[in-house]
Amino acid sequence: MFKSIVTELRLIKGVFLKSNKFLKSREDVSFKNLYNFIILRYFYIRPFFRFLVKGKKISGPKKITDDYLQLNLDIETILNDLKSNAGYSKGYNINQNVIDQIIDHYTSDKKNIETDTQLKNFLNDNNLKTENLIKKNDEDFETYIQRIIEMGTHQIRFADKDLDQNSVMSKLIRSEPLIKLAQNYLNSKNISIINEMVISLPTKKNIKIDVLKQSSQTFHRDLVSKNFFKAFVFLSDINNNDGSHVYLEGSHKKNFNDETNKNDLSIEALYKDYKKKEISGKKGDLFFGDTFCLHKGSNPKNNYRLLLILTFFTGTSLQTQNKKNITQINI
Repeated sequence: MFKSIVTELRLIKGVFLKSNKFLKSREDVSFKNLYNFIILRYFYIRPFFRFLVKGKKISGPKKITDDYLQLNLDIETILNDLKSNAGYSKGYNINQNVIDQIIDHYTSDKKNIETDTQLKNFLNDNNLKTENLIKKNDEDFETYIQRIIEMGTHQIRFADKDLDQNSVMSKLIRSEPLIKLAQNYLNSKNISIINEMVISLPTKKNIKIDVLKQSSQTFHRDLVSKNFFKAFVFLSDINNNDGSHVYLEGSHKKNFNDETNKNDLSIEALYKDYKKKEISGKKGDLFFGDTFCLHKGSNPKNNYRLLLILTFFTGTSLQTQNKKNITQINI
């Protein structure tokens, strides 16, 4: 009893500190935004509330195919997997030609590059511009990758902020299998989708812990909104040494522990009874995850990793207020 009270008080203190930080980080915070932030941070870190809003039954066909993508989804299986102790569902794939088009779509336009803090610092330190990170017209992809590896950065993020209706990404995001999955799992006809592609590169340099955190390469939880899930598409072959996705199975069903400022070893010790699962695969493989589950992308040791991330969510997301790479779909 006493231990539960102490845990709850720590949680309340953590919510208060994060709320204060949230207020200081924004100039135009409304009462509604602050209210949503507190509700999200206090209630929706608990499995009872998070799973309360998930879809309970399937609407429409249980298996759906998209011929253009050559994508076949078993909606019922994926829903059950996401709600299971594993928290992820794998075994799906997308046509190789579509994958090549996706890679070219992101890497051929400098407007797609996300200049986050770590990338801004890298560009400034090396007197480079964003256009240096884009694939040249006469450059094959492997030559492009080797060129940016030699520059010394360890990660580049891309996002399409102005999706053309006829683009390959628009066709993927709006495909019937993905939309029907989102509709059923999120239990909503109003869906928002964030698109981003990440290139993670091997480096011999020691990467600072704060840079690894910004790069999602330390254990963390996502809390995008009250209701969300993610789709991950491998755009390159990925093995356990080169950027595999690491999950602590079942951690999404455990009441939130304050993992803030804990390193990976401390988190693994805290969740020592939870199986660590590494998800790897071939170019074109697709899997889905409840990323409130503790997870990370491992740091590539030998080869680069290309990953497409699609975040499906409903309602308000305070993390994405200033983002433009969001597609709204009303079914």
